[in-house]
Amino acid sequence: MAAHGGSLPILPLLSILLLSLVGELRGQALDGMDSTFVTIGSHVEDRMRVDEVLGRAEAPEMLLRTAHSLSGPVEGEDLRIRFIPPRVQASWNSAIPLSLNDGSLWGGRGYGLQLLTGIRTRFGPAVLTFAPRISYVQNRDFDFIRGADEQRSLFLPPWRENLLSADLPLRFGASSFWRIDLGESRLAVDAGPVVVGFSTEEQWWGPGIRNAIVLSNNAGGFPHLFFGTADPIDLPIGTLAAKWIVGGLSESLYFDVDTRNDLRSMSAIAIVYHPPGERNLSLGFARGSVMRADDRKDIARRLFGIFGVGDDPDAIRSLFARWVFPRDGVEVYAEWAHHDFTSLRDFLLEPQRSQGYTLGLQWIRPLGEDSAPSLRLQAEVTDLEQGSPPVPPHLDQGSFYTSATVPQGYTHRGQVLGAAIGPGASSQFLAADFLSSRFDLGLFFQRVRWDNDALYQRPPPVTFIRHDVSILGGLRGGLEFPRFRGDVTLGVEKRLNYLFQNFSTNFNTVDAVDVTNGFLRLNLTPN
Repeated sequence: MAAHGGSLPILPLLSILLLSLVGELRGQALDGMDSTFVTIGSHVEDRMRVDEVLGRAEAPEMLLRTAHSLSGPVEGEDLRIRFIPPRVQASWNSAIPLSLNDGSLWGGRGYGLQLLTGIRTRFGPAVLTFAPRISYVQNRDFDFIRGADEQRSLFLPPWRENLLSADLPLRFGASSFWRIDLGESRLAVDAGPVVVGFSTEEQWWGPGIRNAIVLSNNAGGFPHLFFGTADPIDLPIGTLAAKWIVGGLSESLYFDVDTRNDLRSMSAIAIVYHPPGERNLSLGFARGSVMRADDRKDIARRLFGIFGVGDDPDAIRSLFARWVFPRDGVEVYAEWAHHDFTSLRDFLLEPQRSQGYTLGLQWIRPLGEDSAPSLRLQAEVTDLEQGSPPVPPHLDQGSFYTSATVPQGYTHRGQVLGAAIGPGASSQFLAADFLSSRFDLGLFFQRVRWDNDALYQRPPPVTFIRHDVSILGGLRGGLEFPRFRGDVTLGVEKRLNYLFQNFSTNFNTVDAVDVTNGFLRLNLTPN
């Protein structure tokens, strides 16, 4: 549910009030507090991964992550309601939108605020989590290229058509807006080694830290039915975890005027395998398929869409691996994906066609024994670009997350379901951090080449100096306070040739549009 308007949001005051009450609740009703609730992208999730890399503790299955899998089961008596302390998420951009893995909080120009809280309880084999999110986005005005198609929104760029069609507006309306959704809510029934239920949780499938190609938390969660393993199952041939989902995707308010194509189904499956005696090696497969749906009953019938059953499925397939070396404090990981193969023959003939990949490394060196401070280096490269002239292969196969048969593409509420960098993009990320029990401090650098497949669909002249590229850098860190922890990312983005606006003749640049954008991300989590 979304509502527009309003210039004095009460969310900041409400957030501060709830955070101040947490200390009182801890002292008066500690048994009713669920202090184990963990969300994707949080500090606690990051520390789980660090401890696993260092061999200090065994983490949950990190290649199939949700808030529930990270938080673990609800312990204690049946029907005892446990309060989830509020989490506050804030974003700010000075000049243009920048939103990478912010979930349902879209990072528009100006500030945005989001509050998550709720309850968890268990009754017999059933576990209920009700954890809605309420957000406010200031959504200040900025200059951008407006669409010219009368059947499409003015906020949709003009190159979002044909094979590159996708519901990815540059701005979400012309005013500030509120949004309320079910957030990390879930109702599940454990049936021994398997679990079945309904959820709106965010998903992260694959080993990446910055980008996940099939499913990430970039767009927030969507309503879905699921079936899978409750915990990794030990088999004679190794350990196996799996998940199978089918759900409905929503169109944003800023895509088109056709109400007949608003519904889509999303079906996906993922399997993670650990060889016998090698828990530190993870091998996985994932496939996600988006299809048109006539009504909500049709969405439920699309469970087998992952196998290509149905009309015009748009699918992304992924193979991934992660290997942890605790003795050396190192993890390496990779993901290789395709979005356009229709048969095994296609794959064997042209394995490079429609491919994308992620390669990553994390190295951690303790500065002492046990829980002593550590130094960490991170590096991750993601490439979803489909080629360049003189023979651009993407001309007949589209781009990651776009589609000619499902006009909204691989999106939910106007944001990409997979890698945060979006269609036809590539990214390189480097970071160095000092990690301790009370505070963290680090530097990061990232380069993103945005929507590069769309560049070659633009009117001539098309030259290498027209690429839309962001150079980002800054500081990130966190600090423990008596009642809460604060984590901050503060940086500057230099956006070169914003939206390909660089008009050149014989490589002499004329009227290049470069934008400098300051950005801040803040997360407050009660201890």
